[in-house]
Amino acid sequence: MSPGGKVTPVMDKTGIYGAPRFSPDSKKLAFIASGGKGFHVWAVDLDKRTPVQPTCQGMQDRELAWARDSKHLVYGDGTALWWIRDGSGQPQRLADKLQDPRPGSMAPDGRLAFAPPSNGLPDVWAMPIDISEPEHPKPGAPEPSSMTRQLSK
Repeated sequence: MSPGGKVTPVMDKTGIYGAPRFSPDSKKLAFIASGGKGFHVWAVDLDKRTPVQPTCQGMQDRELAWARDSKHLVYGDGTALWWIRDGSGQPQRLADKLQDPRPGSMAPDGRLAFAPPSNGLPDVWAMPIDISEPEHPKPGAPEPSSMTRQLSK
């Protein structure tokens, strides 16, 4: 939507779309779209209106988060968290053997907030990610946030 209120479609295809996320620099929009073989991550350069589908693996999860550089995304596939450049490259696994991880946001220092399914209590986990080399991120161990630890006592 323009500042004047004019609405312009981002995609010219009909489908099921979800989890829209603007990049930190507000120049791109990433979202999850349903395809013939599951859900896929899409990223659109809002100036050029060019959609790119960086994933092709039919995910189960429907959440994603931008890295602070506005070039990389984190998404879940139902059992793992993945890192990918918004327009190309191979996904890199950040963590696996998780139950339905849902990435939420990434702090400027590289900590990723994500939520696994909960049993009634809010459950927010954090995972530090060394992004000094963004094409080769180095994930730390995921752990419950301090808020989650306090609520479970």
